Amino acid sequence: MNVRRIKKALGLIIVDIAIIIGIFILQFRTDFNIIEKLGNLQITLARAEDTEDNQLDGEKQSLQNVLMLSYNGINVSIDDKNPAIIQKVDSDSKEPISLIAYKKNELGYNFYFSNDIQMEVLLEDETLTSPLQINVNLPSDISSFDLPYSISQNMITQKVEKKSIVLDGKKNSWELKLPEAKDNYISFHQHEEKVSYAIYDNKKQFTFDNIHELAISDEFVFQQTVSDFAKNLVTSFENTINETSYTEQAIVSYVAAMASTGRYQEAIEKVPSSFKKSSVRTYLSAPYFNSLESMDNNLEETIKSNIEQIRKNRNSTTLDLFTIDNIAMNLWLYPDVGTVRNILKKATESDIGNASIAQVTGILEVYTTLSEFRSGYAKYLEPILESCVQKIMISCAFEGENLTISENGAFLSVSDAVETGIALLRYGILTENNTLKMAGRALVNSYISDSSSFDLRTLASIYPILAYDNKNYPHFEKIFTDNGTTAWAWTCASNITFKSDTSSSSIITIDFPETWTHYVIIKGIPKFEKIYIYDIQFRTDPRFETYNSSGYVYRQNSQTLLLKSRHKSEKENIRLVYTDTSAKIVEQKPAAVESPENATTESGTTEATSTAATTPEQSTEVQQTTPPAENSTPANENITQ
Repeated sequence: MNVRRIKKALGLIIVDIAIIIGIFILQFRTDFNIIEKLGNLQITLARAEDTEDNQLDGEKQSLQNVLMLSYNGINVSIDDKNPAIIQKVDSDSKEPISLIAYKKNELGYNFYFSNDIQMEVLLEDETLTSPLQINVNLPSDISSFDLPYSISQNMITQKVEKKSIVLDGKKNSWELKLPEAKDNYISFHQHEEKVSYAIYDNKKQFTFDNIHELAISDEFVFQQTVSDFAKNLVTSFENTINETSYTEQAIVSYVAAMASTGRYQEAIEKVPSSFKKSSVRTYLSAPYFNSLESMDNNLEETIKSNIEQIRKNRNSTTLDLFTIDNIAMNLWLYPDVGTVRNILKKATESDIGNASIAQVTGILEVYTTLSEFRSGYAKYLEPILESCVQKIMISCAFEGENLTISENGAFLSVSDAVETGIALLRYGILTENNTLKMAGRALVNSYISDSSSFDLRTLASIYPILAYDNKNYPHFEKIFTDNGTTAWAWTCASNITFKSDTSSSSIITIDFPETWTHYVIIKGIPKFEKIYIYDIQFRTDPRFETYNSSGYVYRQNSQTLLLKSRHKSEKENIRLVYTDTSAKIVEQKPAAVESPENATTESGTTEATSTAATTPEQSTEVQQTTPPAENSTPANENITQ
């Protein structure tokens, strides 16, 4: 009896097991019935039940929203509970998408999601350790695509950086390079649509993190390098001052280097008079040596030439525009907002991987400068900045204890390498990225740590790049921007500010050492009735540059104030009095952070920039000359010889 009961129980158990196995088989056949292998890459999918209605052409298969991908310690797992996610351009929230179909290729697979999202998983070859690449194609209306992933338990995380994860396995170390990773998702973005996974070779791989703790990246060493460079420049110039081989650039660099140590006046006196009177001078040296009227004409012609370059490149897909000197300032001054915006947006559509070092360096420089002058413009470049940094980084390598940079198998020139280093440094300062600051200092220190053998021409050409923060070097200075009015200066002053004084007057304050004299071209100044310098009313005089006093000429057609500023105090005030208060510039107030969305449309009015300031009429006329007012330039002032 007991035996019979036991046999009956066993029979029931066997039936139950058979049923469970049957259900499992049916479930497996219905769902996880697609398994693909290629080398160490394994793909598991679930076929949709209504294949007849959803069948796609060719090799594509209609699928459930299920994908399991594994390759040498990296896993991607998608289902309805853990889906892939997108964010649309015009949305602040994210939404799930579904896997629809796949197609097998020779060395990989294509996966097709809803919302026209395509993903390619590709191996370099069929070996077990082949590099793997994931490419995503995002439609223009999709800003991001988040792919859920995980790391296998048998992998040990060695290093995590912003765009790189290094993993240690039993046999090999692997590096996952990705746009962004957070909350167990790989996040793809427009223009950042690639992920790579390959064996990591620590000896061959270079990143800017490798320069931490190295002497060439130290700030003190950098400051000493810059100081020694300036001393070598001064020495080289003074040793050749009696020769005729010096250039305007050499003289300007020399004066700026001397001014940075408080020896401005000494430098001015040492410059040969033949140069000061030379007809080949340009606006570059105007802040030191007068001739403002002719130099203003030269400045305007230069701006017009650069503006023409911008106009010609408004529809160009090349990045050559970013290699032009002072192009950021000219973009800021360009009267048509739509054109500038189009140029910057097109730049973000470029393949930075194929760009030159000069081009990506220029992009970083333009971004840094525009961040100061017009942050709304700068924001357009943000999507490609990290790619620019990566382009520079992969071009760098160690040569002994120095950091070098090369392109197409050839080392960059000293000047180009320093420019790239300073671009990294300035971008690092702006973004508070210590690694980039160290990288910039390392490049500069590596190339000019011993500048004593450089000739004067090389020293002079590199100095303005190196001394980017020396305000005594002639530069563009933003004074005021508000409500379609822009005032700016070409100057060597440390700072120029503008504020309201009374309901009918405004004050320009110029910061420059006491007793020193300099010359300023100020653009965007509306016509005024009176001008006060030293609290004394001055009248215009075409000979103003020859007096041992401050003086001015105003060019009404271009709203340009040509000013000689001889400082009786470190901060000299110039008060402008208006009869027409509507022409008076209103005191600048802190502006809200600009955004591309707030920018004027191409067909709209120009913003911020005054046409008169950017494309002034070429008039050499001055105001009607009259004798100085009773309390103007003192009678005992002598004419400078």
